[in-house]
Amino acid sequence: MSFLENNTNKKKVDKMFCPNCGYKNDDNFRFCEQCGYPVNSTMEDQPAETQPAALNPDQVPTPQANSHKKNKIWIAAVAILALGGGAFLIWKSTLPPQQEELPGTTSTSSMTDISVPSTSSVETAISSVSSEQKAISSPSAQEVPAAASAPIIKEIVPPKYDNITDFSEGLAAVRLNDKWGFINKDGREILPPKYDQVYGSGSSEGLHQVGLNDKWGFIDKTGTEIIPLKYAWVDKFSDGLVAVCLNLDNAKFGFIDKTGTKIIPLQYDSVSNFSEGLAGVNIGFNSNGATGRWGFINQSGKEITPLKYDFVGPFSEGRAVIELNKKSGFIDKTGKEILPPRYDVISDFSEGLAAVKLNDKWGFVDKSGNEVVSPQYDYTFDFSEGLGLVEWNDKYGFIDKTGKEIIPPKYDTRHDDIKEIRTFSEGLASVHLAEKWGFIDKTGKEVIPLQYDYESSFSEGLAAVRLNGKWGLIDKTGKEISPPYYDEIRYFSDGLAAVKLNDKWGFIAKMK
Repeated sequence: MSFLENNTNKKKVDKMFCPNCGYKNDDNFRFCEQCGYPVNSTMEDQPAETQPAALNPDQVPTPQANSHKKNKIWIAAVAILALGGGAFLIWKSTLPPQQEELPGTTSTSSMTDISVPSTSSVETAISSVSSEQKAISSPSAQEVPAAASAPIIKEIVPPKYDNITDFSEGLAAVRLNDKWGFINKDGREILPPKYDQVYGSGSSEGLHQVGLNDKWGFIDKTGTEIIPLKYAWVDKFSDGLVAVCLNLDNAKFGFIDKTGTKIIPLQYDSVSNFSEGLAGVNIGFNSNGATGRWGFINQSGKEITPLKYDFVGPFSEGRAVIELNKKSGFIDKTGKEILPPRYDVISDFSEGLAAVKLNDKWGFVDKSGNEVVSPQYDYTFDFSEGLGLVEWNDKYGFIDKTGKEIIPPKYDTRHDDIKEIRTFSEGLASVHLAEKWGFIDKTGKEVIPLQYDYESSFSEGLAAVRLNGKWGLIDKTGKEISPPYYDEIRYFSDGLAAVKLNDKWGFIAKMK
């Protein structure tokens, strides 16, 4: 007789079966040790008939389910494990109860007042899943065993911070009590929260921007200050250089390298980041409305183009947008005008094409300035994975690089009165109709039905989806990897994703 069968009349048990994979967990785990699926930590006050039934070993799918010899080996292994587990439980019962720490938690006194979501909140979240959610969810683990390649999602850093940034080059910035610090992927504090500000978009070629008392500098991955906090403004490192300014009242901008050495004097009224070895610089811009004139310099400070344009964009695929007299064109890296300014708007190049606007209609040009798709759409967006997004009469679809409509415009462009359109990512595009979201492939086939309240694009094989105000994760087959539980989930980056619960932030990880 199994453990649960021997205790069917009890309202509380010391073990909890995972509703996803059937693994038996200790009662102080919030997530299954085997598959990472949220589990109830207690069965207290739960009717006996709602407790999970014991798994019959003969029903557990195996590669050779009919092999009598392997069944014997399996049963013997279970018996050995059961004896060992029983001895462990007897020994454990003699010890005083302890709270098991999740990976990445800290025992410092500054963290003791942080409220970490209780296991009962997970129990409530799972037990309150509506019948609609259950209908949408993937089949249970007993019906369809989890694929061997399916990722296991585990909470590495429990939600306890006031705000966080995504991981970048192994570090993430975290805010606690209005101060910012840094943690590594294990959740260990590399630098305790002490800065007033950090740059929100992560690492800057191995260095992180930090601010204290309105002064900015840079630290490395160990938390060591590499460039002193003495600047009134700093940008991100790009091509080994970063734009800086010492005084915003009489702002002049120049560039330093990663040692803090001044490479280009602080002499310009405005600058842009270096991209593909060139940076835009401006003389004449001021806060009173003067726009000045823009041109490009190289990394030694030499002018590549004269400062004559009203605006310049960054270089992308060897081309940069230029604007003169309210018309746009683009130049190459020698400063030659490949396409003289004649369009109303030009976007940056992506996959060899740039979106252009003329007389309120949008199309695409190639890097030679030839119109590949004449301006005819209400709106176009960059090409991604071979397809470009186009909008017509408040509906959007996709075209290929010859202008052929692969997916006719039929999806809604607005969600909750906000323009929401998505390009392809990892082979799938997020689309929505009548306030419901799903995913299509590059042929237009709806591979994941339009059934979610909101969703993100795929990132590292997973997408965040929202149902009834809670966020979970699905894979590219639509299988539910993590049920709707969190208040917010960001994109995966470096194998981790930021999650929010009860106004606190933490991280989950793909344990593969």
